[in-house]
Amino acid sequence: LLLFISGSCMIRQISVANCQVDSKLNQPMRNQWILRFAILTQLTAGGLLFTVEAVRMKDRGLGEATIGLILASGSAVFIFSSLFWGRLADRHHCHKKIVVYGTVGLAALMLYFSFCTSALQFLIYSVARATLIPMIMGIMPVLAVSAIGKNRQGSQFGNYRAFGSLGFIVGTMFLPLVFNDLGLAAQAAALILLSSLVPLRRLPEPEAENAASVPLRLSRLDPLISLFLVAFFFIAAAEPALAGFFFAYARELEG
Repeated sequence: LLLFISGSCMIRQISVANCQVDSKLNQPMRNQWILRFAILTQLTAGGLLFTVEAVRMKDRGLGEATIGLILASGSAVFIFSSLFWGRLADRHHCHKKIVVYGTVGLAALMLYFSFCTSALQFLIYSVARATLIPMIMGIMPVLAVSAIGKNRQGSQFGNYRAFGSLGFIVGTMFLPLVFNDLGLAAQAAALILLSSLVPLRRLPEPEAENAASVPLRLSRLDPLISLFLVAFFFIAAAEPALAGFFFAYARELEG
């Protein structure tokens, strides 16, 4: 009887303690699932775009040189848009707002992409994509690190990125299988992307220093960072061939 009473008291104390701990941990856990759902939907849309955009251009009769020029134009804009959105977010502390606007803009752009037929239309799409993508992919890691908290940041962020890989698989494999037309697949991906806006509103706004106090001077960068940037430049130079012409060539092999 004494063991039963003492055991009951211990269970009650543990339950109360767990409820208190759960109330404290509820917010980080909820943030983690919001982040997982967000990156799942974002990379479902992004994976489809990165895979089929060159294929779509090829199907519309564009040559390899024209496709390369369109992709290169987007890459050039991407350099400056990434810097711009990052500095704007730090200066005005509007990270979440930038992600939301970028999501709406990219969803609308995917609808536009599904109707593109000429080189000029695809060029407009490429420039707009390079402007909007950094609003999501460049700012989301900041929101993720801030929402995850300080406990087990590495494992939690890795889990977050794993859901992104799952979304990429859905976007590149399952959507083209379900929708035989790439235009319809892009429209479906746009609707999936918009669904990420519902939980994103609950994420906290990260704290950021004033960008004016963090001057950007390439000459002051650490040599290892400079070496990394040089290596990344050559990786990015090969990216259109891998992500664009590789899939277009696969389409030709299919006949």
